[in-house]
Amino acid sequence: MIKVSNLHKEIEGKNIVGDLNFEINDGEFVILLGPNGAGKTTTIKTIVGISRPTSGTININGYDAQKNEIEYKKQIGYVPDVPFLYDKLTGQEHLQLVASLWNLNREKSSENIDKYLKLFEIYDKKDDYIYTYSFGMKQKIALCAALINEPKFLVLDEPLLNLDPIVAKNIKDFLVDYCRRGNTILLSTHILEVAEKLYTKIIILKNGTLVANLDRNTIETQYSDKYNLEDIFVGNILENGGK
Repeated sequence: MIKVSNLHKEIEGKNIVGDLNFEINDGEFVILLGPNGAGKTTTIKTIVGISRPTSGTININGYDAQKNEIEYKKQIGYVPDVPFLYDKLTGQEHLQLVASLWNLNREKSSENIDKYLKLFEIYDKKDDYIYTYSFGMKQKIALCAALINEPKFLVLDEPLLNLDPIVAKNIKDFLVDYCRRGNTILLSTHILEVAEKLYTKIIILKNGTLVANLDRNTIETQYSDKYNLEDIFVGNILENGGK
């Protein structure tokens, strides 16, 4: 379980995120929505431990972000909107480096690297330098790196942006299966068509505050008169403050 309590983040004296409270249960596929400047990326960076909260607490599977930082971060796999990759390493070398940072033994490291390279259909490119990869292949390597230590909580910031349809579908299929196996995903996206197909829960931010935290059953019941998630997002939540 992920529990965010009274999360507040200021940057250079400006309030970016204020008093966020929500929980995410095991096996949930949570979509984080909001307009530009809503505080989505700041919230994500704070949750994954890149940025420290000004105040408030975050707890994942019993580990506090501030009190048990190392164990806390072991619970998380993270793919940012612009993944950082070592372009002059091969795909396999990059994953070996990441595995070594997690202190995986050689046998487990090799097993996981081969598993994810094959899963995302880039095993035949493992010895090519990353700078020769297409954008979609780089996204796949970033996802492999996020999964290498088998985290229970996967955090993704616009992972499907600018991907071709085949690559995007393969990744979406994997993510759905990942949640079905009891793992948890928090995914930030502007692509509402993607959100509509994947989510079990929607969290919506506006101006750094939480305006909606609704599961699929609640949305389908409460907004049954609306045609799709876009209508709900724009017409009912953002314009009316979540009411």
